[in-house]
Amino acid sequence: RTSVARHPAGREIGQRRTRSSRRRDCFRALGTMSIRGVYQLMRLELKYCDHSGSSRHLRNFLENHLKTLREEWSHLDITTTVRRGRHPHVTGTYRNGRQKTVDLKNKEEEKIRYHLNFLFTEKGRKSSTKLPGSRRITDTPSIQGRWRPGMWDTPTKSAGAAAS
Repeated sequence: RTSVARHPAGREIGQRRTRSSRRRDCFRALGTMSIRGVYQLMRLELKYCDHSGSSRHLRNFLENHLKTLREEWSHLDITTTVRRGRHPHVTGTYRNGRQKTVDLKNKEEEKIRYHLNFLFTEKGRKSSTKLPGSRRITDTPSIQGRWRPGMWDTPTKSAGAAAS
């Protein structure tokens, strides 16, 4: 079997890029956690209820993993707050002043860790980033026809004279 040269994104060189691979590459580039080496997430606030069932997984997560989380992300200010009668959620505060809130109601410990990593890897910017290659593709083309060069040019006199 011969070895195949591969692109850093994982596909073979010369292989056509699909829409999903372009989107995946874009998200891979967006998933960095710092700008010029400075972490963007400054504070995590975990709010939960001490007796409700929707907070039980978050309470277990805090008992088992809070210490390691604080050691792993030592630059973060991680606070926990008990809010009785409220569903659990986490709020991340970024250096640019933006806040992002994620609901943790009935989320298991794996999902809680996933959402915390999501907040950690975000840059705090608006999430309305335009993805490359996100043109509209449709099965029903326009009934007016496709655009072509010279479509709106005025007809020449010789074409009008030939018709008359």
